[in-house]
Amino acid sequence: MIAFLVVLTIASFSLAQFSNPPADRATWKVGDVQNISFKTEFTTFSIALWQQARDGGSATLGPIVFQTVNNAATQFTWLVQAYDFDLAVSDVFFFWMFEGDPSLQGNQSSPQMSSAFFNLSYETTDSTTTEVSPSSTSAFQAATQATTQSTTPAPSSSTIDQPGEIAQHDSVQKESGDLSSGAKAGIGISVGLVGLIIIVCVGLYIRKLKKQAVAPPIIIPQLIPQPIPQKEVWQGPPVVEIDTVQRSSHVELP
Repeated sequence: MIAFLVVLTIASFSLAQFSNPPADRATWKVGDVQNISFKTEFTTFSIALWQQARDGGSATLGPIVFQTVNNAATQFTWLVQAYDFDLAVSDVFFFWMFEGDPSLQGNQSSPQMSSAFFNLSYETTDSTTTEVSPSSTSAFQAATQATTQSTTPAPSSSTIDQPGEIAQHDSVQKESGDLSSGAKAGIGISVGLVGLIIIVCVGLYIRKLKKQAVAPPIIIPQLIPQPIPQKEVWQGPPVVEIDTVQRSSHVELP
């Protein structure tokens, strides 16, 4: 059976090919989101998840994770999960693409091919995770509109911000950085008071200068000490009073 699958896979390689999962075995954590990409010439096809046996001699069929009827999709978004598989039995998985609807799964006569092997884990790993771009999301939505409902549960929520939400978030940040009207009014009043105080101080200083310029200078008289008279001067003879008045005698003319 394995040899038949290998031959059938080689024959179908030209009709379909996966680019993710990558050729080198990746390890994906359960709960992450992966963008499964591929190219195919199948018109109507389905993709199922299979579990490889630990010894590698067989595989167990799993649920259908994607299907289309118009070959309009080249990728889809997959929420990584193990479904009903037990990772203790084997953590090696691969995708199996086959032409036709899900009822043909396991029919070896239908053209089909498998993806590269990958591991599933419940623990955090350092493996590369493919991000879901807006363009790939749009392609996935366009593809699933023309398909029947897949058995894979879609992610319940998306963490990608819409452009309107980003613009609104930026406007809120800008408004939060502006000063409120009350703060602006307080700053204006403070500046006005400081300016008024400066004007009053300058006016008082100028008035003081004018008063000093108009007031006449105060002259303080200086006392010049008089010389002390000598002893001979102040011990001179006493003044004699003259009681009689000397009168000139008349001289008779000859």
